[in-house]
Amino acid sequence: MFAEAENFFKHADRDPDEILEFPLAEPEWFLWECVAKYPELAGEIRLLMLAYRMWFVIHHSDNLKPESRAIVNFGGLSIDFPENDRARFFEYILPVLAKKVMAEKG
Repeated sequence: MFAEAENFFKHADRDPDEILEFPLAEPEWFLWECVAKYPELAGEIRLLMLAYRMWFVIHHSDNLKPESRAIVNFGGLSIDFPENDRARFFEYILPVLAKKVMAEKG
């Protein structure tokens, strides 16, 4: 996937009418893998990463193994957000998660 994009941009001046077909769903899976590995490497998880995990599980649960779905506890949170409304989901969930983390620490 990356080699094709690299060649496309490298040789763009030769064929200005060429179109790069880029599957938009693939970067979401790369991010999922990164967010899943980060806690193993850093020993912590950031709120933004936790929010991404939640969003991803909501919208891709049919493609995930049960143990991957289980890492997210929604705990009665409102999770009824359409896939194309990620920004509104993050606006909603980040303050909720921050409050929840503070309550667990305090």
